[in-house]
Amino acid sequence: MSLDVLKNLETLNLAENKIQKIEGLSALKNLKILNLKNNLIAALENLNDLNITDLDLTNNRIVRVEKCSLTSLMWLNLVKNQIQDINVLKCFQSMSELNFDQNTFYKIPSKDILTSLVGMFDSIPCLQQIDRRTKEETLAYYNKQE
Repeated sequence: MSLDVLKNLETLNLAENKIQKIEGLSALKNLKILNLKNNLIAALENLNDLNITDLDLTNNRIVRVEKCSLTSLMWLNLVKNQIQDINVLKCFQSMSELNFDQNTFYKIPSKDILTSLVGMFDSIPCLQQIDRRTKEETLAYYNKQE
């Protein structure tokens, strides 16, 4: 069955399906909530022109983020992936909450992570929380790590 017939679909749960690549969703113009957690996805891609507000990609293999065109995205969960450069996430300008704990970049020294996180808060006007912490809580947490 093609997803084209589901053009009015607003929520789609594809968790735990061994999906390796995000594809075939372009007809879902009304899609708001997409759950792709616990799959085998390596790249955040092929979501152009969708109006997704909530995207859960927990526990995948995401290393890279392709073309940031999710202009409606407000909540993004990338916990337990393999992202090494958090600066690529600055392109999601409407995002208010970002979760990306337990990614590869956490091996980077705390001082460098803190600089990147502060930069994210400063460059994404709507961003209120990273890993369930406000900007002030993030500063306090990483200053304790040094």
